[in-house]
Order: sequence, then structure tokens, then C-alpha cells
Amino acid sequence: MFKIFLILVILLQVADIVTTYLCLRDKKGTEANRLLAPLFDRFGVFPTLLIVKLIYIGWVIYFAPQTHVNLLALIAFFYCWVIFNNVRVLLAAVKKG
Repeated sequence: MFKIFLILVILLQVADIVTTYLCLRDKKGTEANRLLAPLFDRFGVFPTLLIVKLIYIGWVIYFAPQTHVNLLALIAFFYCWVIFNNVRVLLAAVKKG
């Protein structure tokens, strides 16, 4: 179960990159993370997302052996919510036309 959640967390990071990029690329949404928004303005959305997520994935993998499966499940649940919200924003933009 541990490996499944670890892989899920990693895959959710990729999905977050894609959905966040699509939301911000055409100004369909705004970045809710106040730490990332200034970095997006300075370095661009995709490069910032890629660097931040690679660091985060590395951190998760490095600390995974010491992490309880319930924490990984909580992280996965949080990123499911983030991606769901991103998809909701994208669908609302499509519906608007």
C-alpha cells in the first residue's frame, strides 16, 4: 500500500503541473499559492512549476522511507482536491467560451 500511495503522489504532481499550467497559460484562473505566484511572474509558469515539483518529488522520495502511509494518503487526497479544482476552473472557462 505504501508504494501505491508514493507512486500516486508522484503522478499527482505531474497532473498538477499540467492542470495548473493549462489554467494559467491562457489566464483561465489565478494562482492561489501566494508563494508561487511571484515566482511565476518572475520566471514563468512552466519553468517554476517544473523546478518546484521536481524538488518536491525529490523531497517526497527522500523522506518516503520515514513517512507513514497515512501521511502519503493525506498528501494524495490534498492533491486530488487541487487537481479537481484546476479541472473545475478549466471546465468553467470552456463553458464560458
